[in-house]
Amino acid sequence: MMDENWKTSDRKRISIIRNALFDLMLTIEILIVIIDKSALHFGYEGQVFRITFLINVIIVILGIYEGFKDNPGDVKKGITGFYSLWQWGLLLVVGLIAVIDYKTSGRNEMLRFLMVIATCRKLDVTKKLKIFFFETLGGCTILVLLSLLGILGEVQKLSGTTGQMQYVLGMGDPNALHCMFLMIVLLAIYLYMDKMKWYHYLALVIADIILWRMTGSEIGAGVTLLAIIAAVIVQVTRIKDYKFPYITGIVLLIFEILFSIWSACLSVYSIGQSQSSAMDELRAMGREAVLIDYWLEDILKLVNRILTGRITYLYWGNEHHQGAIYSWHLFADDKYEIYYDMGFCRLFFWYGWIPAFCVIGLIIFVYIWAMLKKDGKTLVVLSCMCIYTVVEAHLVSVYAGRNFGLLLMGLYIMNLAREEHGNERG
Repeated sequence: MMDENWKTSDRKRISIIRNALFDLMLTIEILIVIIDKSALHFGYEGQVFRITFLINVIIVILGIYEGFKDNPGDVKKGITGFYSLWQWGLLLVVGLIAVIDYKTSGRNEMLRFLMVIATCRKLDVTKKLKIFFFETLGGCTILVLLSLLGILGEVQKLSGTTGQMQYVLGMGDPNALHCMFLMIVLLAIYLYMDKMKWYHYLALVIADIILWRMTGSEIGAGVTLLAIIAAVIVQVTRIKDYKFPYITGIVLLIFEILFSIWSACLSVYSIGQSQSSAMDELRAMGREAVLIDYWLEDILKLVNRILTGRITYLYWGNEHHQGAIYSWHLFADDKYEIYYDMGFCRLFFWYGWIPAFCVIGLIIFVYIWAMLKKDGKTLVVLSCMCIYTVVEAHLVSVYAGRNFGLLLMGLYIMNLAREEHGNERG
């Protein structure tokens, strides 16, 4: 029988330690993001990420220890006392993929982010998301104030595309400014949608329009407006009770992936008045030079203009064409230093086909469980994050503090899905 002293005292002590360590890890990760967005230079990110990874490992070990203490003398029950068998299987499979990817590419993000997800077991993830929200909001507010006071960062910056002055407010880039606003809005919707009134939504719309005029960020403004409208629909209707919105979200995600692959395949054709330059390039690479239909070329160039040249940049943005589909592998190689905007394309290039589809599978997992839980908040937030990632790569980065979607995965994979399988509640 379980020791009563352990049950009443040590369990509580371990819970307090795990929560404190998670809060410390999350605060450090968010602080690094705020520094990255600022005009400051911090050259020790790699070392700090090792520290946060170690903190996450300690949190997981404490949880496993708790599982064994809950089941003294029974190894099998001890192993499954904290993580269930299917959770162990998922962590081991994804962990193996992450290790292989680390060995081939040198990138450790998948390992680090997997540990963030794993640490969410038996934590109040909603409270952690509130920490995420207020620390991000507070950090961005400080950057804005410092820039306006002339202490740190620029207030405005000359746009390289329009030639006009655009507001950056200490964030270094107008798109980054509107992006952080979008992330804060999505967090607010997830945390407070049930309490929000019409005037809250109106204030967000007005702020979005004002910020759009200041930054010229059409993508950020559009997705923010979409998130607000979707939140209103979910709040005032019973649409979250039906399956078709979640299935639509999954179908939309699949379309977004296919569109990203299509863009990477045809990016070589997106430049010039004819296909001759593409033919020369393909021959120079030793690849078959195939003409595409003119109607397809016209669509490609139209979409590329709408996306302000993002498709072109996949192929023509660097001399090694690291972004086009020719550079994608099952597992990424070590030529990963190239940055470009299209998020899902970056996911495939930075990590490889297998890790990328692994991440996509986890996103679909969250969609399915959100459908079973009738969780309209997750539907809105997750869909908008995926739409934004097609065009912008904010969520595909080395920074766990940028991506609160990791905590949503932790909530569903490590907690809600386990409850549904009949295990004890954490």
